[in-house]
Amino acid sequence: MARFIVVGAVLSLCSHPALAVNLDQARALAREAIAAQGGHINPGVVQLRFSRGVGARVADGKLSLPAKPREAADLLSRAGWARAHHVDDAELNRQRAVAEADWGFPLPDLTQEFRLTLNPGETVEAVLTTLNTLPNIDYALPVPLPAPEPNPPSYQPQQRYLNPTDGVNVQPVWAWPGGTGINVRICDIEYSWNAAHRDLPPITLRGPQWVDPDGVVEHGTSVLGEMLARNNGWGTTGGAYEAQGYFAGVQTSAGGYNIAAAVTAAIPALRVGDIMVIEQQMLGPIDVIPVEWLRPTYDAIRQAVGNGIIVVAAAGNGNQDLDAAIYRTGNNGHWPFLAANDSGAIMVGAGAAPAANAGTDVVRSRLSFSNYGSRLNLQGWGEKVYTTGYGDLYQTEGSTLWYTSIFSGTSSATPIVASCVAQVQSVHKQLRNRPLSRDELKAVLRVSGRAQQAGRFPVSQKIGPMPDSVAALFVLFGPGDCNTNGRPDGIDILTHLVRDRNDNGRPDSCEGLCLSDFNSDGGVDGRDIEAFFRAWSAAQTPADVNEDGGVDGADISEFFDAWSRGVC
Repeated sequence: MARFIVVGAVLSLCSHPALAVNLDQARALAREAIAAQGGHINPGVVQLRFSRGVGARVADGKLSLPAKPREAADLLSRAGWARAHHVDDAELNRQRAVAEADWGFPLPDLTQEFRLTLNPGETVEAVLTTLNTLPNIDYALPVPLPAPEPNPPSYQPQQRYLNPTDGVNVQPVWAWPGGTGINVRICDIEYSWNAAHRDLPPITLRGPQWVDPDGVVEHGTSVLGEMLARNNGWGTTGGAYEAQGYFAGVQTSAGGYNIAAAVTAAIPALRVGDIMVIEQQMLGPIDVIPVEWLRPTYDAIRQAVGNGIIVVAAAGNGNQDLDAAIYRTGNNGHWPFLAANDSGAIMVGAGAAPAANAGTDVVRSRLSFSNYGSRLNLQGWGEKVYTTGYGDLYQTEGSTLWYTSIFSGTSSATPIVASCVAQVQSVHKQLRNRPLSRDELKAVLRVSGRAQQAGRFPVSQKIGPMPDSVAALFVLFGPGDCNTNGRPDGIDILTHLVRDRNDNGRPDSCEGLCLSDFNSDGGVDGRDIEAFFRAWSAAQTPADVNEDGGVDGADISEFFDAWSRGVC
């Protein structure tokens, strides 16, 4: 729609209709422009372009025109105007001249594009409506908001290590009090992580700035993702995604490679019952083994454990029998894998993933690379783990949205176990107002875990059971689930979902107290009692007066017994 209108002495081609645009038409154009952007517009600014040849300029926030149409003189005269382009007019004119020579026809004059910042209280629709009534304007438009970066798909269905069937069963507990890990802190002790990854929450650095040993800033990214990745509907989700995250680098510019220093740097940030995850292994006499083999690291771990911190450590990927004689000789008499020298850390081995995730052996059987022995306490998936980092699964938007489907080793197993530890601890802290000790946690997770299975390697090559959050919490809060809601009765009582007025650990409803049928004979609901007293007041026989199978003497006796004890 083109029209010719004279402003001052300027004759110009404009995209508005040849006839004047009335207020209703101008408002319709404004609403159409806003709707075309789905309403996702900057509420404080608009943009317009005057027609070629108008000669508008901006200086000190003021717009100068050969003539200001009276329809919007106040709008055009105020401060708040700015050029729409960063390069100067001479450069814009040069660009246009080159482009016109290529296209073979005139192009719009971009020196005539401007932005206006709105005053408080003004709306984009109202300002655009006014601008749309003016002559010699090619367009007046809202300014779009930046479009969100494309998100990756959700890989949570592939994170079967979190689910009830194949994993550590943390997903159902997310809905329980404290089940997101919100009451605990987790510190990862290892190499670097991509702090800019969009699926990770803010992570607090402890100690000096880390230095990455190999230039691949992904190992820590993957570990943190297993535990802390946001539950946002895309990407992956951490097993304890609302725990507060910390990181201490084992290699720093200040002290070189020093695991013990990272451990002690992390201790002040952690409270009694919080979790420290050690994602390292070291070269031993044959192959890689747990870092406790080095006395300074062992001593630092014992110091952390002695401060009430729950340490969860990788057993390493050296296929070593830690019960072998070589690990109880030499080493200056430091033999940390003997039961008598247990550091208190939870040691984690690597088990096979299930067939649904293309596991390479019988689920929960020892993987070939995992170290093993009586020192190991628990296992997690050592293969086929979906998490943040590396980019083999997804890398479309760059390293801040990289994902992997093949994270592996005791490196992948350890944060799975740590997520379960953090979740159980968080629930217990919220409901019992105290953290579990290391011995309590270790014991309950082992006794309630899913047993190691034999695959290519026998169960005598111990890596421990795989923990189960739900099962552990049933041990801690009692085995009953009388309302079959999947939670222990003890948790339902503590959260006041059900009542336990006789304080025996069972919901009143499960004992028939104050409900319809104390001794399971089909009677004694409210109508029964009412009918009984009507009959009694009329001197009638009180046995089953409404013929519903209840309200005999035993019923009445049981009701009043419960009432006298204050449970009804």
